[in-house]
This record gives sequence, C-alpha cells and structure tokens, in this order.
Amino acid sequence: MAAMVKEVCCCEGGGVAVGGGCQWETMKEWQKWLRTWEEGTDDHDMGQAGDAELFVQTLNLSGGRSSNISGVLDEFLLSHPKYQKLLQVTTRVCHHLRLFHNRKVQEGDMGGGITAVQIETNMQELVKLVLTQCSGDLDYSTKQKFLAVARSFYYTAYCSPGTINFHIAKVLFDRVV
Repeated sequence: MAAMVKEVCCCEGGGVAVGGGCQWETMKEWQKWLRTWEEGTDDHDMGQAGDAELFVQTLNLSGGRSSNISGVLDEFLLSHPKYQKLLQVTTRVCHHLRLFHNRKVQEGDMGGGITAVQIETNMQELVKLVLTQCSGDLDYSTKQKFLAVARSFYYTAYCSPGTINFHIAKVLFDRVV
C-alpha cells in the first residue's frame, strides 16, 4: 500500500509535490482512503463515500490556495465550520448519487430507495452553501471545488456513458464559434 500511495503522490506519478518530494497532506489523504478501501465495509457503497472526500481534499491540496509556507494544508481551513459542513453535504450527495447510479445499472431501477427528490434536495443544500457569502467565509474557489466534485457524481448518475463520451468529444473537438 505504501508504494502505491507514494506513486500516486509523487512527482513521477503526476501528483502534487512541494520541494521535490511528496506533499505530506496529499499522501495522508490517499493513505486514509486506501485503508478504508482495503478494510471494506458491509455496505460497499458507503465505503466508497470517501471517494468524494478524497477528490475534494486532493483538489484543495493541489490548488495551492490552502497551503502555508511549509506546504502543509492549513489546519484552519480543515477545521473551518463551513468547510466541514460542505464536506459533509458533498459526501452525502455523492453517496446518494452513487447508490442511485449503481441501482440503475444493476437492476434498471431508478434509484434503489434513494429518490430524485432526496438527491435534488441535497444538491440544493450544497449549492446554497457554495453560493451564500457570510463574514469569515471560505473563498469562492475553495467552495466551488465541492460543487465540482458533486457535479461529476451527478453527471455520472444521470447520463449514460455514451452521452458522457459524446459531450467530452464535443468539448474537446468541436470548434467554438
């Protein structure tokens, strides 16, 4: 496991590096995720809920905005109440979207106990958290990363692979007028 984490986090693997080596916080997040993945859970989908947290943390770590002079993620950011709330809501949204998608793929069913209304309500809560500004708030860029991760899960849950591939091809290869 340690070798896999090092490969993911180091410069040679295309990860985030500070001062020529692995960034400690990135490696810590990947180790946490791998431990959860190796241990598994009775509810396979709940074990994968950590994917959203890993993606958000990796985006925030690689963005450079939340690092102090030594390259370590600012503990203030991690303990900020709004950051914690965004992380909680994003993880819940992504978990519900994964359940919805997996049930749809496995059984052709639309949702498996998770309703579109529940998902939409959670997405609305996330959007409200991201767009609402208050005193001492997180910067807009940091909050947008939570929404970007949730949107990627949303897109996967509601669109077929063919549609996703079509959209990717259109964005990459069609001329913008």
